[in-house]
Amino acid sequence: MFYLYHHNDLSRLAELFGALRRNRPAPPLARDTVLAPNAGIGRWLRIQLAESEGIAANIDGRLPGEFIWELLHAVIDDADAGDHFEADCLPWHLYVALPAMAQEISAIADYLGDPVDEVRRYQLARQLADVFDQYLVYRADMLARWESGETPGHNPGRWQAEVWRWLTRDERLGTRHRARVLTEFIQRLATDRALQRRVVEQCPDPLYCFGLVALAPDHLRLLYALAEHIDVHFLLPNPSEAYWGDITAGRLPLELPDADAGDSAALLPGEALVEAGHPLLSALGRMARDTVRVLYSDEFAGMIEPELGDLMAYDAPGDDSLLHRIQTDIVHLDCSHAAQGIADGDTSFEVHACHSPLREIQVLQDQLLDRLAADDKRVAAGDIEPQHRLAPRDIIVMLPDVSAYAPAIEAVFGGAPPDRYLPFGLADRARSAAHPIVTCVSALLDLPLSRWQASTLLDLLAVPAVMRRFGLSAGELDAITDWVGEAGIRWGRDARHRDELGAGAFEQNSWRFGLDRLLLGVAQSDDETLTAGVAPWADLEGGITAALGKLWRFEHTLADTADALAQSATPGEWQTRLNTLLDALIEPAADAPDEQRAVDSLRNVFARFETAERCTQTRPLAADRRISWPAVRDMLRATLESAAERQPFLAGGITFCGMVPLRAVPFRMVCVLGMNDDAFPRQDTARAFNVMFDAPRLGDRNIRDDDRLLFLQALTAARNTFYISYIGQDMHSGENLPPSPIVGETLEFVHRTYFRDHSAKAFRHQLVHEQPMQPFSPRYFTPNETDPRVFTFAGDWRDATRAAISPRAARTPLLDNSTAPVREPLEAIDLESLKRFFDHPPRAFFRERVKLNLEIDDHRLDDAEPIALDPLAAAHLRQRLFDSADVGELNAIDLEPTALERARGTLPPPPLADVNYADQAEAVNTLLPIWQTWKAQGTPTTVDIDLAIAGMRVTGRVPQLWPDALRRLRTGKLKTRFRLRYWIDYLAVVAAGHDVSLEMAGFAPKKKTLEVAHYAGQIDQQTAETTLADLIAIYNAGQCQPLAYHPDLDDEYDPAQNKAFDNVSFRFKPDAYFPHHLIRDPYFLRLLGDDDAPLGESADNSVFIQAIEAISGPMNAALQSVEPGP
Repeated sequence: MFYLYHHNDLSRLAELFGALRRNRPAPPLARDTVLAPNAGIGRWLRIQLAESEGIAANIDGRLPGEFIWELLHAVIDDADAGDHFEADCLPWHLYVALPAMAQEISAIADYLGDPVDEVRRYQLARQLADVFDQYLVYRADMLARWESGETPGHNPGRWQAEVWRWLTRDERLGTRHRARVLTEFIQRLATDRALQRRVVEQCPDPLYCFGLVALAPDHLRLLYALAEHIDVHFLLPNPSEAYWGDITAGRLPLELPDADAGDSAALLPGEALVEAGHPLLSALGRMARDTVRVLYSDEFAGMIEPELGDLMAYDAPGDDSLLHRIQTDIVHLDCSHAAQGIADGDTSFEVHACHSPLREIQVLQDQLLDRLAADDKRVAAGDIEPQHRLAPRDIIVMLPDVSAYAPAIEAVFGGAPPDRYLPFGLADRARSAAHPIVTCVSALLDLPLSRWQASTLLDLLAVPAVMRRFGLSAGELDAITDWVGEAGIRWGRDARHRDELGAGAFEQNSWRFGLDRLLLGVAQSDDETLTAGVAPWADLEGGITAALGKLWRFEHTLADTADALAQSATPGEWQTRLNTLLDALIEPAADAPDEQRAVDSLRNVFARFETAERCTQTRPLAADRRISWPAVRDMLRATLESAAERQPFLAGGITFCGMVPLRAVPFRMVCVLGMNDDAFPRQDTARAFNVMFDAPRLGDRNIRDDDRLLFLQALTAARNTFYISYIGQDMHSGENLPPSPIVGETLEFVHRTYFRDHSAKAFRHQLVHEQPMQPFSPRYFTPNETDPRVFTFAGDWRDATRAAISPRAARTPLLDNSTAPVREPLEAIDLESLKRFFDHPPRAFFRERVKLNLEIDDHRLDDAEPIALDPLAAAHLRQRLFDSADVGELNAIDLEPTALERARGTLPPPPLADVNYADQAEAVNTLLPIWQTWKAQGTPTTVDIDLAIAGMRVTGRVPQLWPDALRRLRTGKLKTRFRLRYWIDYLAVVAAGHDVSLEMAGFAPKKKTLEVAHYAGQIDQQTAETTLADLIAIYNAGQCQPLAYHPDLDDEYDPAQNKAFDNVSFRFKPDAYFPHHLIRDPYFLRLLGDDDAPLGESADNSVFIQAIEAISGPMNAALQSVEPGP
């Protein structure tokens, strides 16, 4: 018999299920089969039984479709023919068959194109399989008409009918699909005695159906047919105690609308009454209403509703809160006499408008802490028993897109301090977000189209499981990162790969190019000699060079993987290939079960190709069963972006989960977040592709109605609180944003029904709480806040709030007039240390005296090959060209790039290399005459310096001293930094008794072009000693306090210029259009003053200008610009 039990409380139905199990005439250890809409409901039911009975065992939870199809397999001999129409087979059958279909069906040919677009091919196969799967469940009669030759008059039905007929020919998949098998089974079961006996033998008796609110009409008919031979107990969650279609609970014939009628067809029987009875049910409950209507049709006249009296009487929550009043009116199907308004302190139904997902989660945490603390106070006051207080496990938080909120949940709830920590579980996460290994493998699916960018490959290599597979340590990875950048690797496997991507068949800056340089550098230390056209990079040394072999093996493995993925293969070969990829690149740690679970999850996904292999091999629809890489990639990507079947739903603590249809179970507090205008209800992207939408029928399912019913179930499942949150305020403009249409409709209903005498503004003020954009908003800490639901438990933000609203005070400088402890007096200093100090005095103080390194090591790689020489690369090139000309005694350098320079990879690719190289060669050629003139004046020597200056010994070696001059030639610009270095050498030489001048040549420091600059000057020995002593004194002072000096500031400051100080000072202000690069220097930045006067009020009182005059002033006065000699 078919027994129907219905109730508005799912917990009461669970209690009834337990009672039915206890009273069944079966052995105590017999297994009970329960059909549930999803695994989450099944798990919840087991938990309820375990809590009430102490144990929940021998329960076989099944999905309805899975159970029905397994039953048909067991009792019908040829039912397995329908396996080829299952969701894991049909897409691959269609994919294989589409090219052959295109020869007969013009619509298919037009879409696929010539040659066939593989991405379109798979997408079409996937969408066709999805709609055919729905037709098999909801349109069996339509498919039967298509098979008999009927063709709809318009698309998409016209060409889909042709596809279906092509597919179901006897020599292909045939017509023994599950829709036909199911229909015939129901018909035969009424008269076929042998079939009846097999059903009784194979089918569990009794059979329980729990929570099946939206079951396909044909599946309901099958259960009803089974009930003629076994007992079927159908436990239905029903929001209203009255029959929805007819308040008097009379029966109506099951009337289906005309198949050709559109959306404008007349209302189904009872719809007008339902809308009159309760608008919320009419708006949100269509699918549940359809199930009720089918069950109460004449077709189910033999259904029995056991009279259980008060045991299963509907529970109306009462009228003690707004939420309970809404729920009570739904139960009674009458809201015409609703009480108005809301009591003070009633927070049972509230809406929070936030600015971002992070703020939604932060506000939620505060609201939960408030409710939990309130119940703790009630327990302490004796108002409630401890077991009745709200606990984290009594709270569920549902989200349309878990992946968008997961980082915020982990940060806010997972990172909460002990006094605010709440236990929680996160379910329904996409596989790709579950572990970095899955993310890594997902990225590897794009290898055949990858540009092989250096940063991308090294990001893959940095995944711990990949590092483990190739035996890399963290230190080796850092070294490899540096090598890759220095060797010139940017993107591309080799010349052929770059040519395939349309970038030209040149090897420069590819992985082959860079690895050849690195490997040759291990064997050959001479980096000035080409070997087989390769320029070695010879800075590799020590035992860490073993990491180079690991890098080569990694890149080689990726290359082999990319080549393999690019080749089409059968489904079975794809499974083997993907598992091989996993083994070659991933090694889970033995002590990391999460890594092993991630690998096992991937293997389970790859195992789906077993079914595709079996189906396409058993019933091949084309000679070529191979699947292309784009199809495999799209299939795997879609699977990895979906949630895994085994998720920690109801695992203890607060349950964060997705909004899974038909999985709203009772909780004391139900929260729905992310109720944004564009996020919920979710869109049905295949609507125009599905003919069911042209003529909807009773019992049809779609994504939007699923979401509407889910929202209704969530509303009715909340015991005490229904909490809604959405992004209701624009983060940039602050304007109000509308919520989800479902939330908007619900609020409109609540306003019209329970707040009739309130204006829209007053109603919104009562129920919608607009939260501040920042957690440190003054609204959270002011006693004058008018909204009692705006508060925070995160007192850590109080200091930030106080700082935001307090009067602006002058920034306390990091540095004051205090000095570092005086260290032991220096007895000696070498010239190199002195020069290095004046390169950057503030950095020297912080690093050497305070031991504070403010710079961040940046291991980021540049993925773009050079299209022009950057300043550093150009400087290195000029120096190399000058050195080669000096060694070769050349008068001029050829403007054509050498093979060696091309092979180094620093030049842009041809033809850009020629002009870039020529510019630098011409610049060096302008310096060569000066150098050759100097060389003609004799052979320079190197002198040893050992002086006693101001009680300190000064030592060092100074090269390039001619009899009449100390000369320096620089192939770059003669900026103050370098001139000061040469000046210090010169002071030491003259103080040592050498009566010589100082000459230096290079390029003008302030010119944008490379124009030759030549400086010369001479001082006497006493002046040199005095000046050197002054610099040493400044050096000693710079060991106690950071010196307000940087050579680059001297380059910018020209005292002869009008408003020189104002001009340079403005470049350090926040509103400077071209700010000085020193404003980004972490050491120099600490010395700057207020924004209004970063360098001081004027040049007269600026410590920066005073430092320039003390350090660079004597040098600038002594050196004069001269015309270079011939």
